[in-house]
Amino acid sequence: MATQRWVPNITSPGSGKVTLATAALPAGSHTITVIYGGDTNDVGSTSNTVTQTVIAKPVISTTSLGIGTTKSNYSATLAVSGGLAPCIWSIPSGSLPNWLSLNISTGLISGKPSATGTFNFTVKVTDSLGNTATQGLSITVTNK
Repeated sequence: MATQRWVPNITSPGSGKVTLATAALPAGSHTITVIYGGDTNDVGSTSNTVTQTVIAKPVISTTSLGIGTTKSNYSATLAVSGGLAPCIWSIPSGSLPNWLSLNISTGLISGKPSATGTFNFTVKVTDSLGNTATQGLSITVTNK
């Protein structure tokens, strides 16, 4: 664990409030301890510890989908890293063929292809904080 020390920016002396600013923290859990060593008016000291959890924005880790064949069941599950669950999936651009469906809660694309071709679309994931990520994908279907 790295320790960093900051000199506080005291904007209103005597108010009991201090502002500390840091660069953006990386994703993860961070323990922040503030120690007050006393001053000439009050020689007492105190400390307080808080934990700050930084949630990484969602990233769609699925970059390609498997090839499907006509008249055979097809399924692929979209994957996301980061973000705060639950995440909701959607298709903001393009569309799935009518014989495939997207489960918006699990990211499962499934169905039984009935036509050949390459079908292009964009998937979007939205986490519970409203952060989003998009990824262009395609499904190619060949004859059985």
